[in-house]
Amino acid sequence: MTSDLTQKDIPWALLDSAYNDRFQKLNLREVRVRQLTVRSAWNYRLFLERPDWLAYVTPGSFTMVGKRNPMTGRIASRPYSIVSAPHEDFLEFYIALTGENLSGLADLDPSDEGLGEKLRQYPYVSLLLQDVVEREIEVDPDFNNVLLGQATLGSFRFDANDHRIAVFGFTGTGVAAGVPVIRAFPWAPAVRNAIVLHGVRNPADFAYQDEFKEHRQHYPSFQYHMFLSRDSGTPWHYGRGRLTRVLAPPPSELTGTIHPFEKLTGVPYDPHYIKLYLCGSEAMIKEVITYAVEERGFDRKDIIHERFFD
Repeated sequence: MTSDLTQKDIPWALLDSAYNDRFQKLNLREVRVRQLTVRSAWNYRLFLERPDWLAYVTPGSFTMVGKRNPMTGRIASRPYSIVSAPHEDFLEFYIALTGENLSGLADLDPSDEGLGEKLRQYPYVSLLLQDVVEREIEVDPDFNNVLLGQATLGSFRFDANDHRIAVFGFTGTGVAAGVPVIRAFPWAPAVRNAIVLHGVRNPADFAYQDEFKEHRQHYPSFQYHMFLSRDSGTPWHYGRGRLTRVLAPPPSELTGTIHPFEKLTGVPYDPHYIKLYLCGSEAMIKEVITYAVEERGFDRKDIIHERFFD
């Protein structure tokens, strides 16, 4: 692939593999794009008009979002968490292009025995979804609409009646699962006193930092901590490294009598005080759950989690 990857360079017909057979009978309907906001070269926020038929009442829900393949005409869709809250009149999604350097994607050859593995490296649906535009810019039904399914309640379920402090651990676009909870339940004690730990690779990926900081202004007990896992080469005065250094610290981090989590937040890392809500990479979730259960005495029911692709 060249360094100037464009829509015409993408091998759309090859990307429509047998994996997508399962999506062809889904009841997806066209919905108009309201806005596309590019956060960085690999993440973007997609806003859609909210149709009357969408039964979305609980934060933590997801829905199938997609488009038709421009070469084959077949449906390409994937599940995405709904970022907007149930009371909002629009739909919002935070979408990642899997892999930051699209020019580094492998060339595809139908005769290649390793074609299946190479296909999985392509962010097929997110590449399609980024090629949309608002009607105010250009009127074209092929680009003004996307396909949308019915809302489905996922595993990331918030209990507004649990007064323990909600500790949200997010990596990458996993933050999408927590934003609607904070928007929908700002009055809940667990959210007023919540602790958000968000880890990303690049500063531009802190997509909702303004919103979290504004929430902190309204509720001073609310905490928002950013973790940058790569050296961006620019001044950075927040946390460095991965958020697991406080949620699942290695022995080298356990110096002194105060746990790194309590040192950072002032709150005991104890299931009597906090409840964990995790969304992001599978590796992060497994690491934190194992540590919290085996080292800190958490019951698995006190750890709400949902895997996301970084």
